[in-house]
Amino acid sequence: MTTEFPSPAEIRHLAELALKEMQAAATTDPEAWIASYEKVIMSYRRLALAKQQLSDRTMADAQAPQRPVGHCDDDAAWNRFYSDYEQYTRSDLAMGALSDFALANAQFLCDRNELSLIAYQTAAKERIRWLSIQLAKAAATASEGRVHG
Repeated sequence: MTTEFPSPAEIRHLAELALKEMQAAATTDPEAWIASYEKVIMSYRRLALAKQQLSDRTMADAQAPQRPVGHCDDDAAWNRFYSDYEQYTRSDLAMGALSDFALANAQFLCDRNELSLIAYQTAAKERIRWLSIQLAKAAATASEGRVHG
């Protein structure tokens, strides 16, 4: 559930710039090609770093509810966990068309020797994590209501 840094379109754009540079130079010199690729890779790294820094700042600015007891090892891990799941709806998750009960039942009844077990276990794991975030948000909203109400 993470965003690619940089996106395939951005990588393609960098590669096209390198190609145009080499076509303009009209060279078959291997060192020129290597230098061009190195430039593309460095641009890719700078872009990835800039996007990660922006993501980290955005994540730090997001107001995650207070970390519930037993969730994550520290507040930074909780904030990363929260930012990974809070923007999704149930239907965005794996097997999102199933209700919580139906997913739990399907996972329980799945034959332990079938490959589909992995899909059900992964969907159940993601659903539990998502529900945990929803519970933390509801608890924060409820405690705000008691404070302000």
